[in-house]
Amino acid sequence: MSSKLYAKAADPKDGGSTFTSVVSDDMVIQPYSDATVNSPWEVFSHSAKRHPNNKCLGWRPIDLDGKAGPYEWYNYAQVKELVLKLAKAMSAFNLQKGDRVGVFGKNCPAWSMIEFACIANGFVLVPLYDTLGEQAIQFVCNHSELRVLFIENKVADRFAEAKVNCPKIERVVMFDSGDAKCPESKRHAQVESGDAVTLEDLIEKIQPDEASLPKLTLEDLAVIMYTSGTTGDPKGVTVSNLQFVSSVAAALKFFAYYKLEFTETDSLLSYLPLAHIYEQQSELLILAQGGKVGYYQGHIPKLLEDLEELRPTIFVGVPRVYSRFESRIQEAIDQSGGIKKWLINRAIHSQLENVTHVRRRNKFWDKLIFSAIRKKIFPNVRLAISGSAPLAPQTNDFLKMCLVCPIVQGYGLTETVGGLVCTAPYVQGSGHNGGPLPCCEVKLIDVPEMEYSIKDKPYPRGEILLRGPAVTKGYFKNDEENKSITADGWFHTGDVGQWLEDKSLQIIDRKKNLFKLAQGEYVSPETLEQGYTKAKLVGQIWIYGNSFESYLVAVCTPDEPQAKAWVSKNGKKWTDFATVCKDPDFKKAVLEELAELKTELGFKGYEVVKSIAFESEVNELGQGFSVENGLLTPTFKFKRPQMVKKYKSTVDELYGKTAS
Repeated sequence: MSSKLYAKAADPKDGGSTFTSVVSDDMVIQPYSDATVNSPWEVFSHSAKRHPNNKCLGWRPIDLDGKAGPYEWYNYAQVKELVLKLAKAMSAFNLQKGDRVGVFGKNCPAWSMIEFACIANGFVLVPLYDTLGEQAIQFVCNHSELRVLFIENKVADRFAEAKVNCPKIERVVMFDSGDAKCPESKRHAQVESGDAVTLEDLIEKIQPDEASLPKLTLEDLAVIMYTSGTTGDPKGVTVSNLQFVSSVAAALKFFAYYKLEFTETDSLLSYLPLAHIYEQQSELLILAQGGKVGYYQGHIPKLLEDLEELRPTIFVGVPRVYSRFESRIQEAIDQSGGIKKWLINRAIHSQLENVTHVRRRNKFWDKLIFSAIRKKIFPNVRLAISGSAPLAPQTNDFLKMCLVCPIVQGYGLTETVGGLVCTAPYVQGSGHNGGPLPCCEVKLIDVPEMEYSIKDKPYPRGEILLRGPAVTKGYFKNDEENKSITADGWFHTGDVGQWLEDKSLQIIDRKKNLFKLAQGEYVSPETLEQGYTKAKLVGQIWIYGNSFESYLVAVCTPDEPQAKAWVSKNGKKWTDFATVCKDPDFKKAVLEELAELKTELGFKGYEVVKSIAFESEVNELGQGFSVENGLLTPTFKFKRPQMVKKYKSTVDELYGKTAS
C-alpha cells in the first residue's frame, strides 16, 4: 500500500515543521501482538520459541588453504542454548547489573551470542570496531570502565599492547570468528599463559538456566555504542532496551504497511560491522521474525562470493557498496560493444522511465536483459536497504531497474538505533529519505547562521530534531554532548533537512561541518562531496577550504576502471595508477567534469573546485581514504581533522599553485 504523503503534521500550530508517520497514529513500541518483550534478548527468545528448528546463525568454515566452504548453521534452539550457557558462565564473573562488557572482533555467530548473553544478564555491551587503533581501544575500554572483554583471536595481538593501560579489565575471553567453538584460539599465547580463556572452555561444563536470569525492563541500558567520531574522542551513545525493541517494532510495522513483511523465510548477509548500530538493527529485524543471518568471511573483496553462496532475500548496504555495484554493472555494459551494447542501452532507457515514474515494468526487457544482471548479484533479494549516508538518486534508480527489486533509503543515527525515517517502495521519486517510522516525530528548527528557516519557500528548511521511544536519552559520562538533547526529549542531529511537497524529508546540509571562506560565504563540504562524487572519473573526493582562502581545493582518489577507460579513449598507454594520476591531461579532464557538475547541480560560483590533487595509494577496494589508514570512520565518513593533517602540504601546494 503506497501513500501520496510520507508524513502528516503532528501539530498544525507549529508552522508545519513537525511531522509523524502516516503508518500509525500511535508510537509503536512492541513488535508482537501475542507477547510483550522487554529487550533484544527477549525478542530473540520469542522467535526461538516459535521457530526452534529454523536456521538462525551461519558461517563459512575456512580450510587451511583459505578457501571458504558452504554455510553451516546453528538453529534457533541451539543458539538459545549456547546463549543461556554463556549467560550462566558470565554470572560467575562477579558483575553487577549495568556493568560493562566489551566485544572486539569481526561479525560472526559468537559475536551476536555474546551480545544476547550480556543483555540477558542485564550487563551492558560495549562493541569495539575491529579497525580501531590502540589509542582509541584504550579510550573506549577506560571511559566505559570495561571489566570483561571478549576478543576475537585474530585481533588479540593488537589488544595485548593496549591492555597494559586498561587496568579495570579483569577477564579476557577469546573466540573464533568462524564458530562459537574456537579451537584455533586455544593455541594463542594469551590462553597458554593464563591471561585469557577460550569461549569454548568457558561454557564447556555449564548447564543452561533460563530461570536464573534477572527480570529486565524496557528502561534498562543494553549497549553503549561508541561512535567513531570525525573529530575528537569517540562518544558513547547509550542505547536502552526500549530503543531496540521500539525500533524493530516500528520497522516491522512500516514494511508490513507497504506489503513487504519480514518473515521466517528471509535471510541476510552480515558484513557491515556489528559494532555499528545499522547492522545490529538489521539483524534484529531478521531474527525477530525467525529468519536467518549468514556471516561473511571477514573480507569485503570476497563479498560477491558470500552473496552467491548465501543468496539472501534482504540486502543492507551503504552508498559506497551500491555505487560499486553500479560501476561494475556499467563497466560490463560499456565493454559489451556492438549490437549487444546498443540493445542494453535501449533497454535501460525504456525501463528507467518505468522505474522513475512507477509504471509497470517492461517484462520483455526484464527477461532479456535485467534478469541476467539480477541473477549474478541478487538472485533472491526482494528488498535492498541503503543507509548511513545519502544514496545518489541516479544510483538508486539505476540499481532498482537492474536488480528488479525496490531499494529504500533510510535516515538515522546511532542515537536513534539506525533508521527512523525511510522511503517507501513503489513510490515515485529518489534523492530523499521518505517519512518517519511509527515511533518517531521529526521537527525542523531555524538555522539563522546558514540562512535556513522553517518559513522558507517552497519548502521549510532547518536542523533536524528527532523524538520518540527509539531516541537515546543521552551519552555516557559526557555532559557536553548531552546538551544536544532537550528536556522534553528532542535530539538535535546536526543535519539540515527540508520537507518536500510530498512531505518527504530531504537531507541538504550538515550544520557541524561548515567552514567559512575569506569572502564570508559558508560552505558545506559534505553537500559538495556528495555532488562531485557523481563525476565518472572520481572515486572519492575531499573538499577543503578555510576562512583565509577565497576558493576551494580538493584531494581525489580517481575511479580506477574509469581512469583506464580514459587512458584508452585518449590514445595513451596504461602503465599504472600512479602514472595516470600525474598526467596533467587527466587532471584537466577531472576538473572539467567537476565544472560541468557544478553547473548541472546548481552549485554557486564559490563552490567550484579550482585545483585538485590525487591520492594514488589505494586499498583493494580502490579507496585512498579508508578506515584502515584512519581517514574514514567505519561508516565511511571523512575524519576531517585527520585529512587536514595528512594533506596539509598538498593543500598548501594547491593554494600556492593557484594563488593570484
